[in-house]
Amino acid sequence: MKLKYLRTKYELSQLDLVEYLEMDQKTYHNIENGLTRRCRKDTLIKLAFLYDVSLDYLLGITNEKKHFPKDKYQQVIKEYNINQYLVKKLRTEKTLKEKSPIT
Repeated sequence: MKLKYLRTKYELSQLDLVEYLEMDQKTYHNIENGLTRRCRKDTLIKLAFLYDVSLDYLLGITNEKKHFPKDKYQQVIKEYNINQYLVKKLRTEKTLKEKSPIT
């Protein structure tokens, strides 16, 4: 997975992400470092949404960086209870602001 790469590229801390994902830091650390073999679907979707990348890219299946499907934004926000305020905050305070689809 490209979790650590994306987090460091966009200068996010693990604390930024655990607040967004609503999990403890140890759990996220284990996911990011491959110490756990399973990761919840909602966690992966929330991360792909935040970084605006496809799940294939996030999981390292492809190196072709595709955007998160824009036609799924509202469905995903509702279904996975994405905190839009926190997404906007992370994207504007960090370097993710260049591709923020939430205004």
